[in-house]
Amino acid sequence: IQIAKDIEKKLGRQAIDLKIAKISHAIGATAYFKKVKIKDYYNSILQTFRSAGTEWSKQGTAVLTFHDIGHFSYCPPDLIPEFLRFLVLWYIGEPGGYGTWGHNRAVFYSDSAAPIIMRIFKYAEQKFEDKIESLREDSYISNKISNRHILSRFENLIDIASKVQS
Repeated sequence: IQIAKDIEKKLGRQAIDLKIAKISHAIGATAYFKKVKIKDYYNSILQTFRSAGTEWSKQGTAVLTFHDIGHFSYCPPDLIPEFLRFLVLWYIGEPGGYGTWGHNRAVFYSDSAAPIIMRIFKYAEQKFEDKIESLREDSYISNKISNRHILSRFENLIDIASKVQS
């Protein structure tokens, strides 16, 4: 608790940056920061998710950052649904089967983001199985999972999320 207070005192009115977020998570101090600072920082990470869009390299970087700062451990509850939707969309990917590389891949997805997303759900402090399952009702995701290969990845993610190993 004292370390968190010392870090916050040193920060003053400055926002949390990536270095502080990683260090504070590693030493267990993040939970003791002011909620407003945590929410502001998670909002900045969410903006990174939004700007990553469908660019696989940016997805990998965004997901790694989210993982390294404690992912859902300190995430404000009102931001969880949007983070969750991005993670699910990035994990399930896009239909493959076309182009030079598509003949060998039924689904295109970020090779860097997917394993980190699996790790986030596998070691989350809470089960996201039901929340992921509820995304079947999202019209965009529902349309994507009409593809059997993408549906398989979606169901795999539900299985991973149901077996939390915190």
